[in-house]
Amino acid sequence: MAKILVVGELCTDVYIYGDVKRLSPEAPVPVINPIREVRNAGMAGNVYNNILSLARHSEVLHWSQNEQITKTRYVHEKSNQMLLRSDVGETKPVESLSFLSPEMLKTIRESDMVIISDYNKGYLTEDIIKKISSESKLTLMDTKKKLSETVIENITFVKLNEIEYQNNIELVKKHPEKFVITLGSKGAQYNETIHPSKNPQ
Repeated sequence: MAKILVVGELCTDVYIYGDVKRLSPEAPVPVINPIREVRNAGMAGNVYNNILSLARHSEVLHWSQNEQITKTRYVHEKSNQMLLRSDVGETKPVESLSFLSPEMLKTIRESDMVIISDYNKGYLTEDIIKKISSESKLTLMDTKKKLSETVIENITFVKLNEIEYQNNIELVKKHPEKFVITLGSKGAQYNETIHPSKNPQ
């Protein structure tokens, strides 16, 4: 049985679906009448749940911050268009994971894979990322940080989107074998080769 560790910030994604039939007389904004509410684990919590569904016979662990972050989206039920998003819990950085205990280091070393899902909210410092990756057998990272040579030294693969790629383009050119760049409907790029998506959305 494989052991997989996910490390990164967790949030609660709340979707409030409703009907819109008029604009507010107080401001040019739609008035939404809630119909139903859906709650999911977001950010690294979404990564954790995806791994659970893909690797059902694996042991999957998740380390995250203590502070609660909630992202609430108000969505028009009929068109599925988002009207407003309200974020709570992000006015200041969350408390950093500043220390890895002997037990935590043991967990990292015993894991077959460590996935760092870093939303750059303050939980993961560069030093902690370097420590985790230096102890891990295999490390995958998705991060919003501006990267450096020392941070990626022991990372096996780094996933970036197109904007993050532009922010780290010189580093990607220097180490193309470490980076996977997602390109939306065009697919993904790895080692300077674009791999088209079979079912682009």
